[in-house]
Amino acid sequence: MADTTITVRSNKTDREIEFTRDFGGTIEESVELFGAEVVHAVFVAQATIRAQGAARSVLDNAEKSTDDAINAGNTYTPGVVRRAASKKDPFFILAEKMNNGQLTQEEILAELQKRIDAQQ
Repeated sequence: MADTTITVRSNKTDREIEFTRDFGGTIEESVELFGAEVVHAVFVAQATIRAQGAARSVLDNAEKSTDDAINAGNTYTPGVVRRAASKKDPFFILAEKMNNGQLTQEEILAELQKRIDAQQ
């Protein structure tokens, strides 16, 4: 069996407690402690929350379609972490730097040429 340390904080009373609870160190131990139905129900609840989060992260992006959000929820795989793509287009970043005076037009053209050469 395996102990898990749990910390709970109340923002209303500014108090915090800590306690240890045994949820089992393996799936078999968890089933032994709580039963297969409970373990499965907890898994489904957490997987549902995480699938919702995957869909919500796409739904929050106004440039993405509702079908993209549905696909993100449908393709969520427990245990697999997906990293979001960069939020800014690299060309937009270069244009911003030119508008802010951080780069000249010549420097931007040189940067673009460097990126083109790297792709070939």
